Amino acid sequence: MFEKNSEIIKYLEARGKVILNACPGSGKTTSIAYKLQTLTNEIPNIYGNFSGVACLSFTNIAKDEINIKYKSFSGNFIKYPHLITTIDSFINQYIVLPHYHLLIEKIKRPIILEEERINKLTYFILKKFKIKNKEVFYKYAPQNIQITIDKKYLFKGKKPNLTDKDLETFNNYCKTLKKWQFENGLLTQNDIPYVAINILKKFPEIGKSLVKRFPLIILDEAQDTSEIHFAIFDKLIKLGLENIEIVGDPYQSLYEWRTARPEKFINIYQDKKNWIVCDYTFCRRSEQNIVNAYSILRNLDKPIISLLPNISNKITIYKYNKGNENEVVIKFLEHTKSYQQNHIVVRSRDLLNKLLGFNQTKNYWKSNIPYSLILAKKYLMKNENKKAINLVRRIVFKILNPSLNYQELRRVEIELQNDYQLNSQIIKLINDLPSFDLNLKDWSYKTEKYITSFFKLETQIDFKLKQKQGKSYDISIANLYNTDIVKNNYPISTIHQVKGKTFDTILLFLNNNSKGKSISLNDYKKPNSFPNEKKRMIYVAMSRPKYLLAIAVPSEINNKNLEKIFGNDIKIYE
Repeated sequence: MFEKNSEIIKYLEARGKVILNACPGSGKTTSIAYKLQTLTNEIPNIYGNFSGVACLSFTNIAKDEINIKYKSFSGNFIKYPHLITTIDSFINQYIVLPHYHLLIEKIKRPIILEEERINKLTYFILKKFKIKNKEVFYKYAPQNIQITIDKKYLFKGKKPNLTDKDLETFNNYCKTLKKWQFENGLLTQNDIPYVAINILKKFPEIGKSLVKRFPLIILDEAQDTSEIHFAIFDKLIKLGLENIEIVGDPYQSLYEWRTARPEKFINIYQDKKNWIVCDYTFCRRSEQNIVNAYSILRNLDKPIISLLPNISNKITIYKYNKGNENEVVIKFLEHTKSYQQNHIVVRSRDLLNKLLGFNQTKNYWKSNIPYSLILAKKYLMKNENKKAINLVRRIVFKILNPSLNYQELRRVEIELQNDYQLNSQIIKLINDLPSFDLNLKDWSYKTEKYITSFFKLETQIDFKLKQKQGKSYDISIANLYNTDIVKNNYPISTIHQVKGKTFDTILLFLNNNSKGKSISLNDYKKPNSFPNEKKRMIYVAMSRPKYLLAIAVPSEINNKNLEKIFGNDIKIYE
C-alpha cells in the first residue's frame, strides 16, 4: 500500500516542469514508480500511441529499483512506448550512436569503451607530452580527462593546478587525446554528453524528433548529473520539451570526479517562477536520532521528520587503534547479530582492501596469472563480478592468443567485452579454481593442470614458482593472501557503493584527519554554505541505516570531545 501525505500528493499531481527535492529515506523512487502508472496512460492519450515517458536514472541500480517498484504497483514491467533506463544509455541510444556519423562521416557507429581502455590505446600518441621532463600521461591518465561544454579540459572533474607553459602542454595533450578519440570513434562515457550536446546544437531536428518520441522525461538522481547533462535537457526544453521532472537530493551528490554539479540542481530548485517546486521533508527509513545526526550536515531551514515511532539504539561510537580495525568490525557484528542487514562503510579503498584481505601483493610466481586468478576469486566472493571478469578476460586472451601483440590483444578485448557467453565461462573458470586451503606448491600444480584442461591446451601451462621461497611452499594460499576475511563474507564496501541502499545498521569508519581523500570528524560539522563532497559522503553513509548508526573513530579522540560533537546520549566502546 502506498501511503500519501500532502507533500507526496503535490508531487503526484504536478505536471509540466517539476523539481522534487527529496531527503534520504523519503521514498522518492517509490513515488516516481507510483506516478508512472498515471503518466504512462496520460502521455499516449495526449500525444499519440507512439509517444511515451522516458524515466532516466544515474545508475543501473536506481533504474532497476524503479522498474521493480513499478511492477509491484502495475503488475508488469514498463513497456513500449515507455522507457526506464540510465541517462547514459538514453543519450547513447537516441542521440550519439545513431547520429555520430553526422559529425564524423567515416565512422558509421562509434565504440563506447570503459575508461581504462583509453589508457592502453593512446599511450603511443601521447608519450611525447612532458611537463618538467616527466610524461604527462602518467600524472594525467587519459581515462580521467573530461571536456567541458565550453571546450575546456578537466582532470577528475577539476581544473589541473598548472600555469603558463605547463597548462598549455596539458591542454595540447588533451586536444590530441580527444581529437584522436573522436576521429576514430572511440568514446568513453565521459565523452558521451559532450558529443550529444554538439549533435543537438548542429542538428536540432534530432532533438525535435526526440521530444515527439518522449514528450515527458523524468530525471532521477539528478544531483549527480553534469553541467553538460543539464545543458542537453535545457536544449530539449528549447526544442519543445514541455514536461520534465527533475528528482534528487543535492546533499547526496558524490560524483564531482565525474563532473557532477549539484549546484545546477539547486539553481533550478530556487527558480520558483519557471518550475513547480516540491519537497519531501519526511523520512520513512531512519529513526529520528539518526536523522538528527546526519541533518547537522545540511544547511536548509526545513527539518526532516522521521515517521518511525521509536528509537531502538543510541548513536554508537567505536574507538580503534590503527592496524586493529578488524577488531571493531568483529565487535560491531557481534553487537548487531540480531539484525539481518548490517554493513560497514569506508571512504578509503586502501582500508577497504585491508579489511577484505586484498593488501597482500607479493607474487610468488614468475607469471602474473596465478595472482590475478586469486584476486579475481576474491572479487567474485565479494560480488564484484565485473572486476573479476575484466581481470580474468585479459588472462584468457593471453593464453588463447600467445602470438598477438599488445595492441592486437587490446582490440580483441574491447570487441569481446560484452560477449555474455564468454563472461559466463569466465565466471565458471574462477568459481572452479582449486581450493585456497591448499598450500602454495600444491595449489600451483593443481591450478596449472586445471587451466590446461579448461582451455584444452596442447602443452601444460607452467606458472614457474620463484625459487628460494622457503617455508612459503607449505603455507596455504588462504594464509598467504589473507582470504579468511573474505570467506567470512563481511559486508564491507565504500560509501559510493551503498548510495541509494538501506540497511538495518551501519558502521562508518572515520580517519584521524582529512588529508587527501580521507574523511574524519573534522568534516562532521554544520556547513556555512553548501557542504563540500567529504561532508556529503558522511551524510550519505549516515543516512543509510534504519535502527543503528555506529561510527568508528581513532582511539586518541577523547570521550568529552565525542560528547561535544554527538551529544551526551551516545554509547562509546573503548
